[in-house]
Amino acid sequence: MNAGKIQIMEKELATYDRGKCRKLFFCNFIKGEMKIKSIKILKTSYLVSLSAILNLIL
Repeated sequence: MNAGKIQIMEKELATYDRGKCRKLFFCNFIKGEMKIKSIKILKTSYLVSLSAILNLIL
C-alpha cells in the first residue's frame, strides 16, 4: 500500500518538475524575444535619427 503511494507521489513530482522546466523555458524564451524586439526597435530608432540628422545636414 505504502509503496504504491510513494510511486504515485514520485510520478506527480516528476510531472510537476517537468511543468516547472517548461514554464522556465517559456519565460526565458519570452525574455529572449523581448530582448530581440527591443534591440530591433533601438536599431530602427537609431537609423531614423541618423537619417534625420543627415537630412538636416544635407
